[in-house]
Amino acid sequence: MELKKYILSLGSICFFVCGAAHAQPSADANLQRRLNQEIQTQQAKVEININWEKEIHMRDVMSRPPRMGAGNPVIGVKQDTTTCQGVLLEGNTRIALPAVCFKNGNFEIKQLRLSFSNGRQATGTKSCIYTQDDMGYIRIEAQTAQGLRGVPVGVLKPGKSLQDTFGSAMTMALHRFFSSHGIAFRTRVCRIGSNRYRCGSLKTGEPVFFEGKLVALVKYAPSRYSTVWGKVSEDALAVFRS
Repeated sequence: MELKKYILSLGSICFFVCGAAHAQPSADANLQRRLNQEIQTQQAKVEININWEKEIHMRDVMSRPPRMGAGNPVIGVKQDTTTCQGVLLEGNTRIALPAVCFKNGNFEIKQLRLSFSNGRQATGTKSCIYTQDDMGYIRIEAQTAQGLRGVPVGVLKPGKSLQDTFGSAMTMALHRFFSSHGIAFRTRVCRIGSNRYRCGSLKTGEPVFFEGKLVALVKYAPSRYSTVWGKVSEDALAVFRS
């Protein structure tokens, strides 16, 4: 009887040890997948500098009404430069960025300057861009991004949100995404001296991945995020739609 108890006990110990040994490779595999995802994300990011111009007309600077027949000639050109972050998409022929990056009051886009993660650079004009809902795109030649690999995209059906499509797992993923970038949940604030929340690290164009696919880009950085009926607000995100 004692021998039987000993054998059963030994079997339990063996089961525990073997189970732990089996779990370790799984944890390592998950860590490796996350590292691979981060590497792929970083190499696919593109910095986009946009040069803008707008004409300054005489009536724009006059403090009193012009004389009859004076017209409204152009007297100068004002320039501006803005920066956005984009992501190289699978196939290496398009860069995605929030459509808000293509808006700057009365200015018009004159030139795009693209800086890739491998040091390559390229230029383009307004004819290279187009928008679809909240998402903007820049068309490029595949060889422009030679040596890089664009990321796959998860496309949503019209009228569907990320959480409608992917469920509660996406809700948790969005909680982690905003929290990891230092965005406060409701009344939570950044704590001085704490490294847990990196205040202000979220920027326009930051990618959101889910199950290995790019599903959204940040179109503005909120000071905090909230939930409605248990779902995280997606107002700050531009999503890919069919």
